[in-house]
Amino acid sequence: MVKCTHTSLYVDCSPAAEDAGFNRPPIHQRLLAVSQTGRRTRGGPVLQEDAMKEPWTFPGPLVLPDDELAMDPDDDGQKFKEWHDMGKEGDRNQVTAEKKTIYVVLPPTIPSDMEKEMKDWHKPILPKSAASTDLPKWTSSSPQVSDLIGYLRAFYYPMEVVQSPLTFAWRPWHETTKSRSRSKTAPKSTRVGLEAPGKPEIFGVRCRPSLDGRARMQVHLGDVTDVLLMRMPRDAYAVVMLTDLDLFEDEDDDFTVGRSWGGSRVSIVSSFRYNPALDASAGIDRAHMWPNSHCKAFVDEECAIKDEEQTRPTKRTKKSSSEAHGKPPNVSALGVAVQAAKKVPKLATRDELASYWFARLAVTVSHELGHCFGFAHCPYYACLMQGVNSVRQDGQVPPYLCPVCSAKLSWELGPLLSVDGSHDEKQQAWIKEQCTAMKEFCGRWSHVPQFAGFEAWLGNRLEDIKEQESKKEREE
Repeated sequence: MVKCTHTSLYVDCSPAAEDAGFNRPPIHQRLLAVSQTGRRTRGGPVLQEDAMKEPWTFPGPLVLPDDELAMDPDDDGQKFKEWHDMGKEGDRNQVTAEKKTIYVVLPPTIPSDMEKEMKDWHKPILPKSAASTDLPKWTSSSPQVSDLIGYLRAFYYPMEVVQSPLTFAWRPWHETTKSRSRSKTAPKSTRVGLEAPGKPEIFGVRCRPSLDGRARMQVHLGDVTDVLLMRMPRDAYAVVMLTDLDLFEDEDDDFTVGRSWGGSRVSIVSSFRYNPALDASAGIDRAHMWPNSHCKAFVDEECAIKDEEQTRPTKRTKKSSSEAHGKPPNVSALGVAVQAAKKVPKLATRDELASYWFARLAVTVSHELGHCFGFAHCPYYACLMQGVNSVRQDGQVPPYLCPVCSAKLSWELGPLLSVDGSHDEKQQAWIKEQCTAMKEFCGRWSHVPQFAGFEAWLGNRLEDIKEQESKKEREE
């Protein structure tokens, strides 16, 4: 991995966005998107308004070729009011005193009678020339489990996030046994049994070798989800199951890394495709993962533009405070994030690669759980809730929520804080406390580029919040 030495960054969409027909919502539409009424009152306060207008804190989505927004450029976003009204209509899960816990379910165990059949299903098949590192599996004793729970506790602060006591297990499946999978359209195929905890029941899960030849066997996402749904804890706000096996959803899919069924409050995420050994075959440039994904030279290369000024005149569009790219100010959230990430030494040891693997999985899990809160994909900013359609793009989106999406989460979780004040004041308090909790977590992981960059970004964001608080006090 060669370190990125470039200094100019994109803070708005790449030229590929225009080619794809994507028009980012302008600032007045973004401000409306956080309105609780769907209208903006002149002079009325807007949550994080200053930050919404600062592209060096919250830049626009990059929209590189083949990104989700390049493939679906008509996504106009989910406004706060649309999300909020889903709760009134019963279409959105709300945190209650009875349901305020997020459960993390460990990968199903492999008993001794299945070890031979499922041997190395969790290991990718690599070309002989590829370097392979035998990284640790996720088990109940793995430190990554407590680390993931710690990350989610900070991100979804102050919700209860705990390891589920439920243990699922892979079992032999006999074709003569009546299938217990609830999928009525399942074609006849190879199956493996999945035993659910509690009342002993074994359900058939379709499995197959991956179409791209990377996985010895994949398991069917929908079949596993059906089993998980049957064992939902009554006090669960949401449940996320981890698996170290590769997943597929449709017969013509190469793979899927995970899925969330927001209305059902369940998510499943696979760590298989995030294995660092697969980075080269997936086209992942580790030197340009977030925050370095905003590097102008990298973006231009991805867009197949060698000299933007000569081959494609930059189309001037109205922006809030900046051109699409440039050198960051001396002190800016994105600028300090890039510098912090660049200072991390090249990943080399087994532990460093395992930490990098964990960081990528943690971000994806937090994204999938966002859907359980009713969040749709976000086209407003570079944001954790952006839709992604490749493992490559996965690593290029930020780990934070943009102002539109954080307005929703702060509305839901702000009332859980032990603070007095209006709902709006609790939202403001939650944003600050969540940033503080996330910064504390990332500070313990500064040996990982993504977390080092995130810690620096959070530190700058907290300074901006304190400055706004002081300004408000002076005005009062």
